[in-house]
Amino acid sequence: MSTTGRESARSSFLTRVVVRTLEAGGECWTSMAYVEELTFALGRFLTGNARYRKSEFLGIIQDCGPRALGIVGTISLLVGAILAFVGAVQLQMFGAEIYVANLVGLGMVMEMGALMTGIILAGRTGASVCGRDWNC
Repeated sequence: MSTTGRESARSSFLTRVVVRTLEAGGECWTSMAYVEELTFALGRFLTGNARYRKSEFLGIIQDCGPRALGIVGTISLLVGAILAFVGAVQLQMFGAEIYVANLVGLGMVMEMGALMTGIILAGRTGASVCGRDWNC
């Protein structure tokens, strides 16, 4: 019996599924090994048995804090201006332009400030550490 084009397409699809599943399984094991290593390192750090250079640790803390203030402030200012513009256009339809300041103040402080700060710091700090020490 001869195989049709349809059967060969099924076998190639099945082969692709199996290969991708095995690749995902390998990536899953790699991620689990990383989490395990990170957990042990955190345990050593909390018990005082960690080995690290104090000057390098203080440099990373400085990257996360004072050196990031400029970019966090700039991005927050720009997002606040965008929020004010969009809010003013929408509130103008109801005659409530007076509440734009409340919208920006509460929106930035209560909702967006912490989220944006976390995202910006994670990206900036990760990029500075990656560029300085590691082969990323």
